Amino acid sequence: MYKIRILKSPLSLLLILSALSLLSPAWGDDISDPYIAMGITRPDHVLPAHNFSLSTLDGKQASLNDYRGKVVLLNFWATWCAPCRKEMPSIQTLWDRYKARDLVVLAVSEDDGEREKITRFISKIKVNFPIMLDHDFKIADSYMLPGLPTTYLIGRDGTIAATVVGTQDWSRHEAQALIQYLLNRRH
Repeated sequence: MYKIRILKSPLSLLLILSALSLLSPAWGDDISDPYIAMGITRPDHVLPAHNFSLSTLDGKQASLNDYRGKVVLLNFWATWCAPCRKEMPSIQTLWDRYKARDLVVLAVSEDDGEREKITRFISKIKVNFPIMLDHDFKIADSYMLPGLPTTYLIGRDGTIAATVVGTQDWSRHEAQALIQYLLNRRH
């Protein structure tokens, strides 16, 4: 009969953990888990994203359900939010790279009714992804925003794949690996 020895030394534990990491599934681009690489966690439960309909900056109506079957980066922001302003160019970079592959960016402005101010800001920073207007904060309330910026990544199936609170550099390698992962999932 064989006896199992429990290894107690830190070096032994490190060797075991290193070996296990080699067995973990690879998502591509040398990132073993794109969620961990971004510093975010997967949701504990599958939650459907709340559908909503809002006016866009150009005066049209759009609904979240219009984009079912696509990966949606739903970003809540405001012109007065310095971290939001910092994040916007990297969202544009991500949008430029993946919009032809079924990534949709919806930026929901939490500014209170100043359409001209938002238009000037968007023009100044040169972003061209869809901007939606949540003047009465109903959508922000329904998503229970912890602060700005907050981004929800919504999978093709309409469920929330990740919640990101705070500024991210969406142009970095890890963010692109996460988007690739979500785009490659068919459900």
